[in-house]
Amino acid sequence: MSRPSAARALADAGDRTRLLLLSLVAVLCLTALAVPLVQFGGGPLRFGGVDFKAYYLAGRRVLAGYPLYADGPLVHVVPRPRATAFLYPPVVVAPFAALATLPSLPARAAWVAAQLAFLWVSVLALARSFGLAPTRGEALLAFVALVGFQPVLFLARIGNVSGAMAGLFCLSAAVTVAPEGPDRPYLGGAAAVLGVVPKPFAAPALAGLLGDRRRLLGGALALLALAVVSVAAFGPATHRTYLAVLLAGKGWGPAGDPTALPLHFRPFYRVPAADALRGVHLGAALGLSLVAARVGADARAVALGSLAVPLVAPTANTLTLVLALPGLLVALALEAREGGVPWLPALALVGVHGSVPLSRLVVRFGPNGAPALPWGAVERLLVVQPATVALAAAFWLCGYRILRDL
Repeated sequence: MSRPSAARALADAGDRTRLLLLSLVAVLCLTALAVPLVQFGGGPLRFGGVDFKAYYLAGRRVLAGYPLYADGPLVHVVPRPRATAFLYPPVVVAPFAALATLPSLPARAAWVAAQLAFLWVSVLALARSFGLAPTRGEALLAFVALVGFQPVLFLARIGNVSGAMAGLFCLSAAVTVAPEGPDRPYLGGAAAVLGVVPKPFAAPALAGLLGDRRRLLGGALALLALAVVSVAAFGPATHRTYLAVLLAGKGWGPAGDPTALPLHFRPFYRVPAADALRGVHLGAALGLSLVAARVGADARAVALGSLAVPLVAPTANTLTLVLALPGLLVALALEAREGGVPWLPALALVGVHGSVPLSRLVVRFGPNGAPALPWGAVERLLVVQPATVALAAAFWLCGYRILRDL
């Protein structure tokens, strides 16, 4: 193809990508207000930052000199405390120790606002690094769509850290593997590793580091520096306690009635070979990432690794879907640039967005509103969960693209 023809083809692909993204944003915006109405009884403010309360109490304990992982002290400083145990590495408490100087409600508002803003800026940086330059209006629409994206909306309601993690993964991709982004391998490696630190099960998201020793070195140096600072600040004993907490797991009991329709994201729910399927996806993610490093398909590896996290996590829930957002966006951008099937990751985004609300809508209104319809068959179909199918489809699409380059 001649250079002018190639330029026109790229421009046409950019126009199609913009139209597809705007259509996707429109879908997310139109459903953003409806999701809270069916997601939970009690409206969009129910749960009142349950995860943030655990972080906030950990920060208060640090300031007051109590042991970090002793979840009993100071619970009276937050309204309606529920799960108050702090489950993350000691160094993760640093921003919450700063927020703990504020009353709990302003601190929660500041945390949620800062996290959403950071994720939004990171997504826009990722878009620009793939050649998309959103206008101011498009950027604002993207913010509305991002906040209305069901996993992010749920994250904002409970104050979890997954949004900050996803933002770091987006920034890492933008400065390492994106075709039109700056080449900052050390910074990108450090950002990806810092994103994994709060939840080590998100390690598959580091797949894009394997293709460049500088990224690996940047990540290793960041981890080493963080470990040194953490041990110096909190001492070895606190870290031994953290390891005990990590090995013990959440320990929050069973996930609910195994015969009922899941009201949160539960990959491979009611599948007898669920652990085997997780193992297959974990092995595939590792093997395909190594192949991607060999053939130079680093961007595909980033998408694959991010998409793998909810499929392989031992305690996957709705929050882990946020960690798949960078992978879905990178897969969409790559398919659009290469003339592939961008509609597949776009539909996957919609499937992830609608999976939990759809299940809740059926449970809350289906049999009661129209008892004559075959809701039992609908529930059996929804047990598979659209989010699981969507993520698996996007994951194996990335795997196929990597193997095609062999």
